[in-house]
Amino acid sequence: MEDPTRVFRAIRFEQRFGFQISKETQHFIQQAETMDLFHRLSGTRMGNELIHILQEPEPAKGIQRLSQFKLLPFIHPKLQWKEPGPTLFASGEKILAWHEVENTKPGMDRWLLYAMAWFESLGKAELVKTWKRLGFPQRTTATVGEFLQAQSTLIRTLNKKHLAPSEIYDLLTPWPNELVLFLMAKAQSKPTIHAAMERIRDYLTEFQHVAISLTGHDLEDMGLSKGPVYRRVLDRVFKAKLDGLVTTPEDEYRLAKTFITQETTSPKNRK
Repeated sequence: MEDPTRVFRAIRFEQRFGFQISKETQHFIQQAETMDLFHRLSGTRMGNELIHILQEPEPAKGIQRLSQFKLLPFIHPKLQWKEPGPTLFASGEKILAWHEVENTKPGMDRWLLYAMAWFESLGKAELVKTWKRLGFPQRTTATVGEFLQAQSTLIRTLNKKHLAPSEIYDLLTPWPNELVLFLMAKAQSKPTIHAAMERIRDYLTEFQHVAISLTGHDLEDMGLSKGPVYRRVLDRVFKAKLDGLVTTPEDEYRLAKTFITQETTSPKNRK
């Protein structure tokens, strides 16, 4: 087999169209393993094929097939297809289907949620190293490394008894929706952190879509000089709206005036 990437494509199409890989092709796969062709394959080309598999409607089937053909060690020596991976994939499928109904905006990188569920067991250092070798997007890989370091604290905090909407927003807004959905999939599979799942759902369906009518032009009309203070005032009004403290444009305007007074009379905030 001259091009071992054809194996990954064959597995992907086998699952998509429901046919069975022929015995002849299976022999080619075994031959490629024996000849060590997969280790000669560039990481980027392999990574592209893996992303295509993970973008499929039922990616777990493709990963299981890779495992059956003993191809996982060529991706990483410790990469396996075992729990909690399959359970997370199943939860991820349901959550992605739910999210697509709730949010019609395009551009969701489905593969990222599944890649997290599959590679997470390697640990942060090995995952980042492997994703770099596979040519996964650099910014995404860096963000995932930071997320892996933060996720235990995120789940623990999201599961607290009392948490304001603005606090939930601050915890989740730094992360791409794909990683937030992954966190939701993990929370769904653990009844002890059900509160965390509910808060993630509220963030995705409500808090993420909150907006204020107040603008920088309004602050300028109120006599506030331009500078970092604009962002501070707008952020405080926004968080007040998240927490239900303001509901109308008039409420926002009045609260902004209060914040402006505080900002302009406090020596610490004069900039």
